[in-house]
Amino acid sequence: MLCRVSADFNAPSEEDCFAFMDAAILKGGVNLIDTAEQYPIPSSSANREGDTERTIGRWMRERKVPREKVVIASKITGGRCARASLGECMNARIRSIF
Repeated sequence: MLCRVSADFNAPSEEDCFAFMDAAILKGGVNLIDTAEQYPIPSSSANREGDTERTIGRWMRERKVPREKVVIASKITGGRCARASLGECMNARIRSIF
């Protein structure tokens, strides 16, 4: 496993994020993305919490990246997830990506 991508996308554009993942994962051999339900930091009305995971999911669908090709490590901070069980919150994270 080669990890080099920590995904906290608060980049100028989704196109830039896609280009970064193209270079790292499709061309560079990276196979692990580390992200979190809270990203991007800082979040705003334009960059909502969870947008990073949704960007990863859109990239995987548009590039037809097989799920088996990428390991996605996510985590929760407890903020919005404090009211839900850990299992419910992690399942929501998975659904936001796929």
